[in-house]
Amino acid sequence: MERLVRMGELDQAVRSGIMEKIILSSLPPEQRDAAYRAEWNEINRHDLANQSALKAMLPREGWFLKSRYGQNAGQAAFDIVYHAVNDKETSTRNPCCDRASGGQRRNTGSGIWDAV
Repeated sequence: MERLVRMGELDQAVRSGIMEKIILSSLPPEQRDAAYRAEWNEINRHDLANQSALKAMLPREGWFLKSRYGQNAGQAAFDIVYHAVNDKETSTRNPCCDRASGGQRRNTGSGIWDAV
């Protein structure tokens, strides 16, 4: 699951690196739209690669249970699914809660309660 955790870290790093460090408002208006599209093209490129890899890694039980794969792997998978807006199959995957093994519902900060 180390690979999955790294994918989750990359998912967050790409967003924070691009969206927080590149200030588009300093660009002339005629360049801003093109720069914005370029940012999102890069983010989408990483999202698609993560989504494809996640699908190939899905365990037989259907999700990355906290008790078996750990909190970090479950959170990484959730982040990838949450950002899968361009992939209906992935974006509708419903993480299951591993309550019998200490799973808990967690507020991700985006107002969404997940079950990782």
